[in-house]
Amino acid sequence: MHFNRIISNYILYTLLVFCVIPFVLLLYFSFIDIVRDKITFSLNSFTELFSPIRLTELRTITFRAILVSLFSTIFSFIISYFLFRGASKRFQTIFLVLITIPLLINESVRVFSWQLMLSENGLFNSILSSILETEISIFNGSNFSNVIFVMLISIIPFGIFINTASLNITPKVYWKVSKDIGLKPLPTFLKVALPISKISITITFIISFFLAFSLSSEVNFLGGDSKISIRNLVLSFMSSGHFSAIFLLGSILTFLILFFSIVVKLYLKNKKKKS
Repeated sequence: MHFNRIISNYILYTLLVFCVIPFVLLLYFSFIDIVRDKITFSLNSFTELFSPIRLTELRTITFRAILVSLFSTIFSFIISYFLFRGASKRFQTIFLVLITIPLLINESVRVFSWQLMLSENGLFNSILSSILETEISIFNGSNFSNVIFVMLISIIPFGIFINTASLNITPKVYWKVSKDIGLKPLPTFLKVALPISKISITITFIISFFLAFSLSSEVNFLGGDSKISIRNLVLSFMSSGHFSAIFLLGSILTFLILFFSIVVKLYLKNKKKKS
């Protein structure tokens, strides 16, 4: 018991060092400016970050992140469900390893490969043109769908990991009861799988949102005319010398991550008490 308390305290102090202290420093640097080697309190970071131009950029990035996280959550859960219900444990493991391999490839190589496949004369358009026997140009260098498609491919594996793990630890009695009462596949999916997977679906959406919000290479190299990304936003702040705006943006994102983490943890704790 004493040993468990020591471990718990160690974990708590580790979280304090790696989460709380950096967050406090981010907040501190969000409200200061250095003028002639003097540190002064300032709200210029708010003025710069929430200016009309920056708000437009943030709105574009946020909308794209919500769109990607919504679709990735839906697709990843459906894939996870069929993987859980129709595949053996061995196949699930092999499948999860295979979808992880592309994520381990160097980012530049990965994005360049997508450029070749999604260009106007690329692999995907060539295959579609051969099948349909007509000129097809669904994918091209300045197509917004290129960005969404690649972001989905990059993020869906994370959702599959989360949902597959959640379904695998679900008590088997749920599936046994649904089988005993003669529920068909669709009602089983809607009345059993979805309700018991609310937490994993919510977590998938939250993680997918922050991943999509931060992905930049896919936007910069595949976005064509719409190269609005979080990296470009940060670089523009750096080039104009508004470093406090960068810290403010980091503070807001860190706060949101901590907020959602606490909400999910409290929900799980409350649910455990009720059960």
